[in-house]
Amino acid sequence: MIVQAGEMPIDAVRRSVVITGASSSVGTASFQILKQIGSGSIATTRTKKKVADLKKAGADHVIVTEDEDIGARLNEITNGKGVDLVCDSVIGDLIAPAAEALVPEGKMVLMGFQSGEIPALPFYPILTKGIKIQGFHLV
Repeated sequence: MIVQAGEMPIDAVRRSVVITGASSSVGTASFQILKQIGSGSIATTRTKKKVADLKKAGADHVIVTEDEDIGARLNEITNGKGVDLVCDSVIGDLIAPAAEALVPEGKMVLMGFQSGEIPALPFYPILTKGIKIQGFHLV
């Protein structure tokens, strides 16, 4: 479903995908599917206590949002290349650094409000990189 919403090609080898709120069932299933098609997954979680479980479940990288600079870590993980797709179920403070980390014409799929807030859209990277933003919902 995330692969479809993000329009990731089935040959997504060497693509990088950020899954926010990755310890949720949708997040965990998403990066497990990405692993099966050869795409790299970067999971985010708020606390260190979930890191081992996320790695055991198949996440290639885990960013602890309470402790790490998300933008710097995404840059480090991708060797400065940026990420191809961000699947954001949190839609909070992560939206701006995640948008900044996207490659030109990258895509952000918004699929939930786990943060409980509605942040401003990161217009600068949207306009300067041609980022695509899509909402996703189940019917």
